[in-house]
Amino acid sequence: MALTFDQIYNRYGVREFIRYIEVKRRNENGTTYEGSFNNIETLANIKLFENSIKSISRKLPNDSYNFGFVAVGDLDLFLDSKFGQFGEESLTGSIFNGYLRHKSIIRIREGYIDPTTNIEVINTVFEGFIDESSTSTKVDATNTKQTLKVIERLNFILRELLWEDVKSSFSGSYNLESFIYTLLNRSEFTNFMTVSASNINAGYNIGNINYSGANGIEDDTTLLDILKELSKGHSFFYLKNDIFYYKDINSGDTTNFVINKNKIIKFESYNNGADKVIEKLYWEDQEDSINYTASTVIYNKSKKIKINYVNNDTDKQLLLNKIGSYTSIKRQLFKLEIPYYNDIELLDIINIELPVSSIDDEGFTWDISNWDTDYWSEDIRADNVSSSANYIVRELQHSNYKSKFILQQLI
Repeated sequence: MALTFDQIYNRYGVREFIRYIEVKRRNENGTTYEGSFNNIETLANIKLFENSIKSISRKLPNDSYNFGFVAVGDLDLFLDSKFGQFGEESLTGSIFNGYLRHKSIIRIREGYIDPTTNIEVINTVFEGFIDESSTSTKVDATNTKQTLKVIERLNFILRELLWEDVKSSFSGSYNLESFIYTLLNRSEFTNFMTVSASNINAGYNIGNINYSGANGIEDDTTLLDILKELSKGHSFFYLKNDIFYYKDINSGDTTNFVINKNKIIKFESYNNGADKVIEKLYWEDQEDSINYTASTVIYNKSKKIKINYVNNDTDKQLLLNKIGSYTSIKRQLFKLEIPYYNDIELLDIINIELPVSSIDDEGFTWDISNWDTDYWSEDIRADNVSSSANYIVRELQHSNYKSKFILQQLI
C-alpha cells in the first residue's frame, strides 16, 4: 500500500521528485477537446529540459483592503523544439498538428515517489490554457526552443469575456451572490470547472448590484474587472480542485499540516502588521455621511474607498463596517521556505511550531531534498511570533524543489 504525500514528506529525509507536463489538445472545431490528457514527452518523443518550468505561484493582493482576485502566476513552458514538436498546428511535426494550439489545456502534476513501493504520489499544481496570442508564445533566436505562455483557466476566461458577452442573461435585481452565480453559470466556465451557488458565500452580500443604467457596467468591462471591483475589501474568489469558490476574507481551509523545525529552510521578512492597519474608512464623495472608525484607534490611519456598481447607502455603510472590521486588526506576517510541498493551497490554514531551527542550503541538491540534524542552524526567534498559532497562506511559490510561503496570522 502506497504512503500518502504527507507520510512520504514526514517520514523520509531524502525523497525523489517527479513531474509530468500533460496536454489536452483543442479540436479543430474550436469547442471540444481530446478525451484525456497526454504526456507531452510521449507525444513529442523527447525528454524535456530540467528547467522547463521555473516556478508556479499564487498570491493575494499585498494590502489590507484591495481583496478579490487570487493572482495565479502565468506559466512559461520552455521546450526543446528543434524539429517543431511544439510549434503551431500548421507544422506537420508539431504535436498540435490536426488540433488548435490556442486554448489547448496544459496540466502540471508534481510529487514524490514512495521509496518503499516506487509508487508515485502526485498532485495537480497547475492547469491552464495556452495563449497563442501572447508575445511570450514564441521561438528563441536560434529557432530551436519554444516558449508557450499558459494562463490559469479561471483567469483566462474572466479576462476573455466582456460584459456585453453575458449581459443578456440578466434581468431584474440581484444581490451579489446571485449576480456572481448568474455570471459564471454558463458553458464558458462550467465546461472547465464546477460552479455551484453553495460555494459562493460573500463576506458581505451586497443587496443590489447596479449593473445597468447610470453608473452601471460598461460593455467593454471584462468579467475579471467586474468581480475584482465587487469583491474589494470583503471576499476572495479562486479555483481549487476544479471548483469555483467565492469566500469571506476571514475564511480558510483547515489542514493538518504542521511546520516545525524539521521543515524550515528560511524564516524571514517578519512584519508585525502595523503598516497594513487602517482604522478609519470613508466612502469617496460621501465622506461625511458614510464612514467607519474602529473602536480603538492607535495609528490614526485612514483610507477613502469607493466600490463601483453599489448605489444603496445602506450597502455602502455595511461594506465599510465589514472592511473596517478586518483592516483595523494588526496581524503578523512572515515568509517561510520549506522543502518542496505541493499539498498546500492559497488560503489554507496551517500550524507553525516556533521557535524552530532552519536547514542550510547544502541540504538540497537537484531533485533530491534532504534534511537531517547536520543541516540545522541556530534557533529562529523572531519578535513576538506566536508559538503554536494558526496562519493562513497569502502567497505561495514552488521553484527549485522548494516551496515558499507568505503567512498571515489568523485572528
